[in-house]
Amino acid sequence: MVGFSYFACTQMEAAVERPPHLKAIMPVAGTWDLYGSSMHHGLMSSGFITPFLYMIGMTAGRTNKLWRSHLLEAVRSLLLKPGVHRKFEALNGEAAIAGLKMILKLDHAAHPWDDLWRAVAVEHPLRDAWGEKRNMLPMLGQVEVPVYLGCDWQNVPLHLPHTFTAIDRLANGPHVQVALMGERGLAWLPGRPGDVAARSAAVAPAAGATAWGGGYAARRSAAMTSAVGGSSVVRQTSRASRSNT
Repeated sequence: MVGFSYFACTQMEAAVERPPHLKAIMPVAGTWDLYGSSMHHGLMSSGFITPFLYMIGMTAGRTNKLWRSHLLEAVRSLLLKPGVHRKFEALNGEAAIAGLKMILKLDHAAHPWDDLWRAVAVEHPLRDAWGEKRNMLPMLGQVEVPVYLGCDWQNVPLHLPHTFTAIDRLANGPHVQVALMGERGLAWLPGRPGDVAARSAAVAPAAGATAWGGGYAARRSAAMTSAVGGSSVVRQTSRASRSNT
């Protein structure tokens, strides 16, 4: 499975269930904890959670009549053209959120999306049992397939911290690898997650039993990264090597 943001989260949700047919996942720019996504060190991240929930509510009401329509296929083909692709790849996450806000005037069902927003913003502003029920981090130890995480360095308020936190929790995975996009690299672009997945898979056999030592700070160090096609690939390959760090 390959996907970004929301579709990165759903990959983890699938992986913790350990379906026998799932062989590997490539979650790019994912979040695994609703409270951590909606609250940035205790301050509500309304600039993210509001358009995100509205967008999910808006898209949830549409069927494949839209998603597999000729119109969307034409848009997808346009975005994948090299010239257009180059223009969009310079955009960062804030620009993507700004783009989402432009289409949020479309109708969406108030239930459960507005109810969920009110729960996050008003009823549960602190980490509590309600939030913990929506926290997938404690379950990541159940993932037993190779995981190729991805993110962009500039995504500090949201996806980047979740990427590093997930590494610590994926203790039972046979292979965990991280590809970090280069300067202003937008992980959300069509084709970008698959491109990074291919690069990650290409270096995996050569990675050896590279262990990470020195604790959390050392895991971020440039000495533990290697350049692969403009991305930084932080490598951790075996369950045995992780148990010795």
